[in-house]
Amino acid sequence: MGRPRFTYAEALRILARGDARITKLDSALGGIILGAAPFTGGAALALLDAKSEAIKLLRELTDTAPARIKAAKGKAHYELLEAAHAVLALTAFFGAFRDTIGPRFRDLELTHDDLEALDRQPVPPMPSAIRGFSENLVEVAGYFEVLFSLTLALVEGLAAWEQVGWADRMMLRREVVGKAQHYYHDHYVRLAADLPEFAFWTWMQEHAATRSALRELHDLLASTIKATGQTGDVERKLARRAGEVLEKPLWRTDSPVSGIAFPSVAEGFVSPRFRVTVADKASRPADETWWLDQPTAQDLGSFLTVQLTHPDSARHPLIILGHPGAGKTLMAEVLAARLPAESYTPILVRLRRVDADAELHRQLETALESTVRERVSWGQLCRENKATKVLILDGFDELIQATGVAQSGYLEQIAEFQQEAWRDGHSVIAIITSRTLVMDRARVPEGCTLVKLEDFDDTQLESWLEAWNGANRAIQGFRPLTVTELLRHGDLARQPLLTVLLAIYAADTVIDGAEAKALSRCELYKRLLDSFVARQIRD
Repeated sequence: MGRPRFTYAEALRILARGDARITKLDSALGGIILGAAPFTGGAALALLDAKSEAIKLLRELTDTAPARIKAAKGKAHYELLEAAHAVLALTAFFGAFRDTIGPRFRDLELTHDDLEALDRQPVPPMPSAIRGFSENLVEVAGYFEVLFSLTLALVEGLAAWEQVGWADRMMLRREVVGKAQHYYHDHYVRLAADLPEFAFWTWMQEHAATRSALRELHDLLASTIKATGQTGDVERKLARRAGEVLEKPLWRTDSPVSGIAFPSVAEGFVSPRFRVTVADKASRPADETWWLDQPTAQDLGSFLTVQLTHPDSARHPLIILGHPGAGKTLMAEVLAARLPAESYTPILVRLRRVDADAELHRQLETALESTVRERVSWGQLCRENKATKVLILDGFDELIQATGVAQSGYLEQIAEFQQEAWRDGHSVIAIITSRTLVMDRARVPEGCTLVKLEDFDDTQLESWLEAWNGANRAIQGFRPLTVTELLRHGDLARQPLLTVLLAIYAADTVIDGAEAKALSRCELYKRLLDSFVARQIRD
């Protein structure tokens, strides 16, 4: 599913595009580097030929890449990121091969045709939100093993190879691959100092214990692109509308609870723990027991930062699942509010408010019109601004429950929509929220990132209560809640919506500790639901 990774020759052309030095050198060499022919062997030759001036220039491409990458938006930004990583990895391998062979490598006289197979190789995988930098080193090492076999097959057929002096293939393999890994690591770390995206992947695991609550997301994403040009009127309206949610109360109702104040969304939203994996044929996202085998993570802000800056986010949807009351909708709103308008255009779509049978671009236009109070065509929005469009499709479960099996292919349509946009020169990120239990009625495309929101842990409850107690501290007669009191009610207190209802109930009802202990969970749950439904009816 999705566009396959491009080849090294294609990566080199993307990274070198517009570089006057490379263009001049390419002309002098007869177009072997950036030639119009799909594969010329010139890309690999330029790095393997120790006499060529191209070596120095191609190495410099990765050094000058950060400025170009930061200046690019949308698809161009993502392509340059991949190209920089590809050239970095291939430079590391070819440099290791040349350095290991030594001066006699100049006698091998490799030709363009010999090296065409190397130019055809897909680029190595990049680190991601699922596979961090350390894990990805294993993938890169395997890639270097493949390149070694291909390269050795070429040079062993040359008469000059006997003079090189490497009779032990296994020893040579270990030396080249080991040195290539060292070069790759060294070059990557140096590039990460200038490219925030590369840095994100190195500290993903280290950052996993923090609780950013998405507060850092805006600044982290804004650091990846240098703001250029003017933001259009529609984009400004979308960003302003999305940002307004942060100042709204955490609990929005037309029937305020007497004697209770609610913290704002900015103060009271707490990022939940989550489980994460990539969908494949064996995935069972509606099965709770299957989810128990998937890894857990803590910092949703760091995860989304890495996810949104990775090129694969514009090729595969991100599906966020959870039980009723898990906080999916609020998380979707906070995410839209935290995106920097210079590089991301958030489009929040309430799927319960759109025509379920309409094509996706019509659903987007309905959401746009509802938000900015004017008609905006999807094509117009893409043409006028190159920023990445982030489609946040909230409530897939409501769409599928309303239409039954009619929308079982909706997620596949979204994935195809992303791919069509990419082919048209645009980058579109799709994020879908849904209740877990309906996912057995939907076809989930392979390659999608699946996230399941988990209940609060003790630390998250403490963070939430700090905001709750802080908002109510000045109210006369208010009694601050503690984690111990909430946890008397067991797992009920760990579910975000029920956490809010418990806090309201405790503040709205005179109930002492003894009565709380005597109250059965069933009776408490009934009281909470009665109170919730009564307020919903009044609203």
